[in-house]
Amino acid sequence: MKKIKEEKARYQKQFGARLKIVRKHFGEKQEVFAKRVNASQSTIARLESGERMPEGYIIKMVSEQFGCDIDWLVTGEGESGLN
Repeated sequence: MKKIKEEKARYQKQFGARLKIVRKHFGEKQEVFAKRVNASQSTIARLESGERMPEGYIIKMVSEQFGCDIDWLVTGEGESGLN
C-alpha cells in the first residue's frame, strides 16, 4: 500500500510540473489558465503542486485549449506538442 501511495504522489508531482510547463509556455496566470480549462484557480494550484490527482476533463481541456499532446501531458512520454 505504501508503494502505491508513493507512486501516486510521484505521478501527481510529475503531472503538476508538466501542467505548469504548459501554463508558463503560454504566459498565463493560474486564474486565466483555470478559466480556459473550466476549473478554479485553486484546483490548478493544487494540481501544479502535486496535491491533487488530475481529473479527465481537465486533461482533455488542457490538451484541446493549448494544443499539447495528451500522452505527454499524462505520461511525460513523447513530445509536448507545444510550439
